[in-house]
Amino acid sequence: MSAVLQCSTPIEQRSLIRYLWSTGLRPAEIHRDMSESYGVNVMSLQSVAYWWKKFSAFGCIQVVDAERSGCPCTSQSETNISAVNAMIQEDCCVHMQHITRELDIVIGTVHATISKSSITIKNDRKQKNKTKIDERKELCQWLYSQQSEFYNDGIQKLVSRWDKCLNVQRSYIEK
Repeated sequence: MSAVLQCSTPIEQRSLIRYLWSTGLRPAEIHRDMSESYGVNVMSLQSVAYWWKKFSAFGCIQVVDAERSGCPCTSQSETNISAVNAMIQEDCCVHMQHITRELDIVIGTVHATISKSSITIKNDRKQKNKTKIDERKELCQWLYSQQSEFYNDGIQKLVSRWDKCLNVQRSYIEK
């Protein structure tokens, strides 16, 4: 049995497609043969068919992608990353749309920055959760420390307030 290749480049796989295309194999046959060699790392059948078609119809001999025009991505600069992180640290509930408007960057940059810095945000949330847990413990300790008269008085006041609310027929607003 042949060994499964653990890593390969797209150019390597395209070159193999070109070779197998030249032997007269169809895309499904090429994909099956490649699956035996590359295992889960094989390119999809659709990609094999795309390159097979390029070799057949267009006489393409290049296995590398053509250069694409477009602007380079410059919005993920250190300045923007630190500004996004600062806004999140200031208010962890800040909306991504607000960040894009304030910093005049695209939402993809904001999302990528948040994804990269999620460890910091999660740690801050853990710290806030610890604070809430501590506050709950303190509240419980305070409630347990109260005397029974505290609870009796509260229940007696609740009864009189409830009675007043029912007697005034939902217009319990002191003016």
